[in-house]
Amino acid sequence: MRTPIYDDMGYFQGFEQRECGDHRTVGAHRAWCHDCTEWCYPDYPCVRCEIGAIRQSGRYARTRNNDHATSIQGAVQVGGRAATQRIRLLHAYGDAEPLGFPSAFDGLTDEEAAQACGLLNSCYWKRCGELRADGLIEFTGGTRPGAAGTARKVSRITERGRAVLRTEAEAS
Repeated sequence: MRTPIYDDMGYFQGFEQRECGDHRTVGAHRAWCHDCTEWCYPDYPCVRCEIGAIRQSGRYARTRNNDHATSIQGAVQVGGRAATQRIRLLHAYGDAEPLGFPSAFDGLTDEEAAQACGLLNSCYWKRCGELRADGLIEFTGGTRPGAAGTARKVSRITERGRAVLRTEAEAS
């Protein structure tokens, strides 16, 4: 879970486990990150705070209250792999970005992204949903048939997703 940091006066200072330096607070609602050169909010972190959160294994709820013991056991086992899978899928969406003006059909379905990065035997649709929830990919409005012949929604990487990939490349 992302843990926001506040000073003694209740001013927002950024997040724990971030990959960027100190933030300059301007109150309880936001802080400026000098490393990312963008605002960091308690509910919408800067890019490097976001990457730190993506790498945390316990960030997303993986089970429901009424899940069976096998589902809970599986959720524990995937805990360390989920963050890596999200980054791999994000790279697949980034690699599929069109060079010209994007249309609703440019991008990938979740199934195509999983195939591109070798994750078809995982719960890739959950990881793609997490990427969408974080604003790193978005639906285009287009559809394409999946392997089973049914229509699948097409997604593309967002500017925020591209910023995460750029930051990831700089770190390696």
